Amino acid sequence: MSKYVYPAVFVPEDKGMYSISFPDIEDCITCGDNLPHAMEMAGDALSLMLYDMEEEGGEIPPATPLNDIQTEGGAFVTYISADTLE
Repeated sequence: MSKYVYPAVFVPEDKGMYSISFPDIEDCITCGDNLPHAMEMAGDALSLMLYDMEEEGGEIPPATPLNDIQTEGGAFVTYISADTLE
């Protein structure tokens, strides 16, 4: 159990919603009704996915540097923290 920081890609959707994915964590996706909600959901999704990976003995991949991730169409990248102890 540990603390992590990973880049997340936030893509604006209709009506102020956002979809979020983590390029380094396969199948870790979520969404939020607005930006504050999307940030909260991103932290929850990342924490749960990493917790499961730890429990199953899976390899935790290294985080890609923020500047190495390209976006389009109003999407942006930011770091999200996760605490699998919490």
